[in-house]
Amino acid sequence: MFDERSKQLPEPWSAIFTERLAAQSPLLAVIREQIAVEFGMLIFEAELTEQLRDELLVAVLDRAAAYFASAQAQHDEPWRERVPQAQHERVELLIESVGVRLPSAYDDYLQRHWMTRLPEMEGKTNYVAWLETRLSWHVSALQALLEQSHDGNTLGQALADFQHDWGEQALVPQKGAVDVGA
Repeated sequence: MFDERSKQLPEPWSAIFTERLAAQSPLLAVIREQIAVEFGMLIFEAELTEQLRDELLVAVLDRAAAYFASAQAQHDEPWRERVPQAQHERVELLIESVGVRLPSAYDDYLQRHWMTRLPEMEGKTNYVAWLETRLSWHVSALQALLEQSHDGNTLGQALADFQHDWGEQALVPQKGAVDVGA
């Protein structure tokens, strides 16, 4: 059984959780990957350099912050200099798409990462229920973070801190937590 007070996962839960946590891509890497995929599908007359990807990342974070916090997006868009004018509308679509879908895309990534290929183990059903609850809390916390007023740069740092704290957050009892026996 998971002891909420001691934050100790039973074996083999602990080993599985620790292994998956170490292998999980950082949230900002997941966003960068979404940008790369959509860029490859939408933009044909420009190369996605690291500098352009970083600029698009800031634009996506800025758009996400504006969308979820019901604020005004910043208009500093240096990516416009690296993309042909004819492709600007497509890049705007990319930024809007990735920014607005950020929580659901991250949730999809988490589900694929954490819930696939789970080994057979005693208490697997309880572990899956425990894990589903933690993933749901994590995505809800992301949504709450996005609803705070940030610009793209400060949101990037806030998301990096959020990701860093995720492993510890998963072990902290949450309001309404259910005791899950192993």
